[in-house]
Amino acid sequence: MEDNREQLAVSSSEVKDYMEIERNVLRDDLENLNLRYGNLLKKQMKHELEMDILRMENQDLRELKEPCADHRDVEIVTLLRINRKLHVGKEEKDLEIARLREEIRTLKLRFGVED
Repeated sequence: MEDNREQLAVSSSEVKDYMEIERNVLRDDLENLNLRYGNLLKKQMKHELEMDILRMENQDLRELKEPCADHRDVEIVTLLRINRKLHVGKEEKDLEIARLREEIRTLKLRFGVED
């Protein structure tokens, strides 16, 4: 009976030692996981900050682009108006040229001049 008690005491002592070792391993693992988690949180915060900076830069570029787009639209409208005026002027000159050619043809016929 005494042997059984000694064996149980040894066995109990071994279990306690094993549990203490496991507890230490688990504590170390938990500390490592907490460190990794902290590092991941820092990286995430850094990435979020970088994204915020990029969003602000993108907004600044959009704000710069808008006046350029407005200026470009005004320039396009102006060029279209100039083009329309030039086209009308060309049509008027084409009509004048056609009228003058007809007048020359009439004069040639009247005076008997051949081409």
